[in-house]
Amino acid sequence: MCAATATLARPAAAARDENPPCELERALAAFQPISLTEMDGVALLDRRDTKYVVRAADALAAMAEVASAYRVLEIDGRRAHHYRTVYFDTPDLALFRAHHRDEPGRYKVRCRQYIDSALTVLEVKQRDKRGRTAKRRLHTGRMVEVIGKHERPFLEKHGALPQAGLMARLENEFRRVTLVSEVRPERLTIDFGLAFRANGETVLLPGLVVVEVKEPGGTRESDFARALRARRIRPRRFSKYCIGIALTEADVKHNLFNPELRYVLSVTERQCHER
Repeated sequence: MCAATATLARPAAAARDENPPCELERALAAFQPISLTEMDGVALLDRRDTKYVVRAADALAAMAEVASAYRVLEIDGRRAHHYRTVYFDTPDLALFRAHHRDEPGRYKVRCRQYIDSALTVLEVKQRDKRGRTAKRRLHTGRMVEVIGKHERPFLEKHGALPQAGLMARLENEFRRVTLVSEVRPERLTIDFGLAFRANGETVLLPGLVVVEVKEPGGTRESDFARALRARRIRPRRFSKYCIGIALTEADVKHNLFNPELRYVLSVTERQCHER
């Protein structure tokens, strides 16, 4: 994992001070804006997700092609927004292991801070047997790093509080661009600048972009997905939590995620060589 180890010395906190690359700023300038209030109609908390893991150059090229088909979320003049997430798991990583076994009904528990909009939520994100994703949210008003009496009833209600208890296992930071389709109930996110922190170490993934198309029925009519397919880019399984744990926990079994890890590291290695 040379691409990961090559960047371990750089702290994740540095990622929040980085401005979006000039190429991204130019690409975003071509989109018309949409506000948070306007976007409420396409929240899609119950949806089907399709993920793509791509090089930054491919993401930028696809954005240029579809600028007339989407609007971009803009908050206080910003179009690339900073997110911080803390993921929870049991002491023996039972939630991660359930994902590794591809168990139906598996779920994640995370606290996510939308820094530019001053919003923080505790979430239970669950995938059902049909492949649909549902998110349950509790607005916390603060970053939760320890599950306490205010969070327990919410987690118990949604069957997300294992007997072994939950503890913070991984911190993740990234910047996100959110696009909303002009013609269909579709929202997509473009995440870049991914950084993971656990056990006192930080792993950065330069040059890697995660695109997630969110639709109520998974019709695959997405203009952005079509632009990626034209570049022979196909959907990939990708979980920030699972990849982050696989990169930061040396002793955990992660065979199922090896194809994604190899691809992720090949992209970051190429980016490092091009610099």
